[in-house]
Amino acid sequence: MREIRMKSIAAGPEGSMFPGNVYPVDDSTAKIFVDAGYAVYETSTLNNRAVAPVAPVAPVAPVAPVAPVAPVAPVAKQPEIKLKPTWGTGK
Repeated sequence: MREIRMKSIAAGPEGSMFPGNVYPVDDSTAKIFVDAGYAVYETSTLNNRAVAPVAPVAPVAPVAPVAPVAPVAPVAKQPEIKLKPTWGTGK
């Protein structure tokens, strides 16, 4: 198993590989891509790549309780509108 860094895009039934990304592939596939100029062997491995440390997150202050909201008056009942069908009447 080798890791390669793609120099151009490659796509097939198994998926797509995009330029600049590192992919683990079997030795024969790696050789095909590198010999054709579509990829280069990746010299670092996933285990020894430099990763930026994660900054600690400051604690969040508790939120003050919200004052109760006054009840809302109900909406006045709207008059019912009766529609008469107009189809077939020539209007």
